[in-house]
Amino acid sequence: MAEMSPAIHDFEYLAGPFFDSDGVAQWLSIGVDDVEALAVSGDLIGCQLENAQWVFPEWQFTDHGAVHPALLTVWGVLRGAADPWTCAAWMCTETYLFEGLSAVQAVAAGDIERVLACARDDAAGWAG
Repeated sequence: MAEMSPAIHDFEYLAGPFFDSDGVAQWLSIGVDDVEALAVSGDLIGCQLENAQWVFPEWQFTDHGAVHPALLTVWGVLRGAADPWTCAAWMCTETYLFEGLSAVQAVAAGDIERVLACARDDAAGWAG
């Protein structure tokens, strides 16, 4: 698998670092259109910049290049109620709900059910 280089964007502080479509396509050995289709379908965590360029948070990928399935599940719950940038910020914000960890860190530590429960609660609140 090819090595990806991070894409640098203004949103790095919010939910980065990110990879761009070209980097993810090369790393996964698929086309750029396929990468973007995976993001649209929810099978890859991605956000679009104002210029419609896709960026993909590094934290979603395992060491073997796969997307962590629990993170996709959490992402799907959140995306049912909010835009991608709100969801990405939620995933990366450290909180007392996870003992000072972010949702991404809590999932990596194995606390998937609590993260999912919090995601469902917040998504329900966002949906009104």
